[in-house]
Amino acid sequence: MGELLAYSGVSVKLRAMQSRLFTREEYQELGSSKNVAEALEYLRRHPAYQQVFSRYEGWDLHREQIENILDESIGIDFQKIYRFSSVKQREFLDMYFRKYEVEILKKCLGMIFDHREISLDLSCFQEFFSQHSRLDPERLSRCEDVEALLAASSDTPYGACIARVKERGGNSPWDYGMALDYEYFMDFWNWRKKHLKGETLELITQIYGVKMELLDIQWIVRGKKYYQMPDHDLYALMLPVGIHIRRQELAKLVESATMEELQKRLAQTYYGRHYPEFDADHMEQLYVKIRQELQHKLVRRNPCTIAGVASYIFDKEHEIDRITSVLECVRYGMELPSGVLQGGV
Repeated sequence: MGELLAYSGVSVKLRAMQSRLFTREEYQELGSSKNVAEALEYLRRHPAYQQVFSRYEGWDLHREQIENILDESIGIDFQKIYRFSSVKQREFLDMYFRKYEVEILKKCLGMIFDHREISLDLSCFQEFFSQHSRLDPERLSRCEDVEALLAASSDTPYGACIARVKERGGNSPWDYGMALDYEYFMDFWNWRKKHLKGETLELITQIYGVKMELLDIQWIVRGKKYYQMPDHDLYALMLPVGIHIRRQELAKLVESATMEELQKRLAQTYYGRHYPEFDADHMEQLYVKIRQELQHKLVRRNPCTIAGVASYIFDKEHEIDRITSVLECVRYGMELPSGVLQGGV
């Protein structure tokens, strides 16, 4: 009963927000736009995006601005959930919030290595961000190289990580981004054991354990397929989770000599046995499908729990990815790929 009461307020808010998530039909309507301007007008009329696009009425928005505005809508929803959450629930959200800090740092690193001026527009998220983060967006915007970014983040949880990558000769956004992601995931995984208990601990372990295992598999596939990474480099990226895949199985995947051998071993894993289509060529789509199925199932079984919060945040973040993909299809006059419509409400 205590758990039910604790989540009753935020659950009501989540149901209202879920009712505004895109449906399959709405993705199709957006995708049928004649051009990007017409697609943006569709978004301006949509209840979930009216607020965030209203400040840009009449603007000739370019691609990066549109993506920033869509990302901003995630921040707005995150704030709404936070506002309706209890002190205990906010502990989880505070830890999750670090993901957005990592994304900002990765964006800065991408601009630095591309020799572009750093541009950070947090707008509606600015006040919340300043209250919950030790990162200073204005200071980050003045960084022209990794040395300056390191100085700007030295008193945050990310300074030591950036310093380590720099010391070992990191020379790309990928080097720094992977290290920041790895540290965030490991901090999150260790944090959950110290701060959560009972049903909440079990649910978060299932949700994020599966997420991290699927990311391990994605990194192995990408590392072998596109970068021919040696085994020891792949091992350095692996998150030691062990929900459905044992360390010995993970080692076999890493040490596969060919993509054919890797595919055979993928088929023998828990995910390969439960998803016949689980193969190296469809890993990104399956990552979404498996996570979405698991989280929606957990919400149905445990409606007034942390599962609802985690599931909505995932659905919203994935919605932004899909809208971005639809806009690219509109921009270049392409058919919507079937994967874009997967998971529509």
